[in-house]
Amino acid sequence: MNKSPEIHIPDISGTGIFLKACATVFVIYKLSQNIEGVWVKMFVLLFSLIIFFFYQKPLLSRFFWIFWLLYFLNYLFFYYPIAANHHFTGAYLSAAIIIFLLNGDENERILQFHIRFMVAAILIASALHKALSPTFISGEYFQLETSTGEFLKPIKNLFSNWKNAADYNASQLNDLFSEPPDGVRIYAMMYPFNGLNAFAKVSSFMAIFIETLAGILIFRSPHKKSSHLIYGLMIAGVFVFRLETGFLSMLCAMGILLAPNIFFRNIYLIMMSLFLALMASGIGLP
Repeated sequence: MNKSPEIHIPDISGTGIFLKACATVFVIYKLSQNIEGVWVKMFVLLFSLIIFFFYQKPLLSRFFWIFWLLYFLNYLFFYYPIAANHHFTGAYLSAAIIIFLLNGDENERILQFHIRFMVAAILIASALHKALSPTFISGEYFQLETSTGEFLKPIKNLFSNWKNAADYNASQLNDLFSEPPDGVRIYAMMYPFNGLNAFAKVSSFMAIFIETLAGILIFRSPHKKSSHLIYGLMIAGVFVFRLETGFLSMLCAMGILLAPNIFFRNIYLIMMSLFLALMASGIGLP
């Protein structure tokens, strides 16, 4: 019977930090989720701790990553209508790592290819989904989310007029959906700032453009600094507009593996640490 190939990964290498980053993101993401009960969270944490303490090299354990692959696949099967980017990304990441661990050191280049392909596929698919949505292209979606305070939360709280308008609009929207329609009702929303229509249309176009550009550049030129500059700006833009800290943490983890030098790797690590702290504290979105 053939033995599994021996894998030697220094803890400070890009791949070693990548594995640590993925494991940390997965565990904190699971503990931040509210859709499942405390017993599921307890089991996930218990399993992770057992792997961590009883395996000499816990992150090289295929059982650890197979567990996460089964978890994300289970989520996609039972909660598909509410599944988001990070659920697909978690499944892809787990599968790519398992393939890497089954083949040994010589497969590190293939792992990087899988991650490059994954980044491109996720971002381009996201951009295509936006481009095919009439309400997104027209700017209506951006207008609604900005008017109700769902977008640009870090900036909204700096301006009292904007915050007051967003709070009022959110309460109006909650009233609209809280009761079944029983006649003609008129709900008027306040503009949080002047020029919202133009801002929403430009932002919609820029979101599609930069996601497509970042996906193409990371796939074709993953070791160029300019590619990671665009990729990093895209991550920062998504963070400012919407605190999708779970998904952004995974994007940063993939950036760690593909980073062209230590400087960019450290930038991704700092960003990922911020997103994980926000997600664990409940400020960001899991």
